[in-house]
Amino acid sequence: MKALKTILFTVILISFNNCANHTNTWYTIEKIDKNTFIISEPNSSQKNSCFLIVGDNKAFLIDAGSGENKNESIHKTVSKLTNKPVTLILSHFHFDHIGCINEFDSIAILSDQVPNKDQLTDTSLCLTKRETLYQDSVLIKTISLIDTQKDLNLGNREIQILYTPGHSPNSITVIDKANRYIFAGDLIYNGLLLIDDMENYLRSIDLILSNSNDNFKLYGAHGRPQGTYNKLIELKQTLTDFRSDSLSYKPVKQTDFYGSTKNIYRVGDISFINGYTDVFLND
Repeated sequence: MKALKTILFTVILISFNNCANHTNTWYTIEKIDKNTFIISEPNSSQKNSCFLIVGDNKAFLIDAGSGENKNESIHKTVSKLTNKPVTLILSHFHFDHIGCINEFDSIAILSDQVPNKDQLTDTSLCLTKRETLYQDSVLIKTISLIDTQKDLNLGNREIQILYTPGHSPNSITVIDKANRYIFAGDLIYNGLLLIDDMENYLRSIDLILSNSNDNFKLYGAHGRPQGTYNKLIELKQTLTDFRSDSLSYKPVKQTDFYGSTKNIYRVGDISFINGYTDVFLND
């Protein structure tokens, strides 16, 4: 019996040491402030970044990562940053933002993100390829709906969520007015921008501008996370001019975009493709 206890203790000790010595090699963490974190995947194909916003009572995680590395858990990574209950919210439903949704028991969806209520039940949302651009059917379980008109209190921290379609029909932007942060998902980031609907894109930029000012810091979901507020203003002007006279704009180059040739336009620091979802939906 004593020998058996010794063996069991040794096994437990080895297991404990393995866990203690485990180091995360996939996610990198950057503090914006003591309660706000950037969780990036520099080695992912999309160079993703998620954002953790912590209040006194609870926390929001914006996006669930690419899911490309099955050996690393974003939920465990988040748990090391806060002991508050974490609710996952999604900037939109594309494949590279929902990769680890199954790790979370609490998922909140903005009501405007689900225009087709037939996809919605009391506790789940069925996504189609139109939303994910990848799989024909993805089921998001244990969801709750957020009212578009209400700010959300995390405990001494008010969060505003704006419905901002344009990159996708389901895109949102998260604004922390007290700390002056804008988390814009894929609407604007440092890199090649992908526009699904030009009219909605411009309306969404106007909505963000009307709820912020040049004292705000801007964060995007790909590439180098922090951008400049002036880029929002520059983007609005660029796309307004392009919409008014797109024929006068010549592409700087053509690129192979997931097996399809697309024009890339560039004005100043803004590069974009106008219309891209057909590549995924015409398979």
